[in-house]
Amino acid sequence: MTRARRLLTASLAVALSMDMAAGAQPALSCPPDTRLAVQPLDDGGWQFCVRPADGRPHGPALASYTGGRKRVQGQHRDGAPVGHWLGWHRNGRAAGEADFQAGELHRLVAWDERGTLVFDADFKAGRLAEFDGRGRRRLLVENMNGARTEKHWDETGALISDESDRPEPMDAPEFVQMMLVVGGLRPH
Repeated sequence: MTRARRLLTASLAVALSMDMAAGAQPALSCPPDTRLAVQPLDDGGWQFCVRPADGRPHGPALASYTGGRKRVQGQHRDGAPVGHWLGWHRNGRAAGEADFQAGELHRLVAWDERGTLVFDADFKAGRLAEFDGRGRRRLLVENMNGARTEKHWDETGALISDESDRPEPMDAPEFVQMMLVVGGLRPH
């Protein structure tokens, strides 16, 4: 580990300690044979348990905003995300839910800061939908029996049939991006 990385990790640990002293989210309780690790984020940081022998995550994981408010919570087993993960916006509202099985992302749902559904994917079933800030479906991608179909809707809810009228891709919500990274995928 480089000196800069050690200093950054140490400063994040101090910041997390100060947040906890101010009544923010407590440090995780790690399983036996693991230790707490911290990783900075642009606005806060991750806490997760790792096995010292191989450095792989194992046990609870928690991302917090600066100030300590929960951002993401989930579990790792033997280096892979497992089970039900939850995310929150800075305002405390639900940001999303994700389900992992054996390290694979199966289901991912996200809402905006007002609680409007903006993303709904069932990867096992081969379906992904994106919605605008008013809850109107803008994109539906389905993979059925190896055949991919993609449909787009405009801001009025009308199905777009002309390729030239398709809207620009929407930015994935932060929770969706974080879960793709946790699952070993990279957002576009």
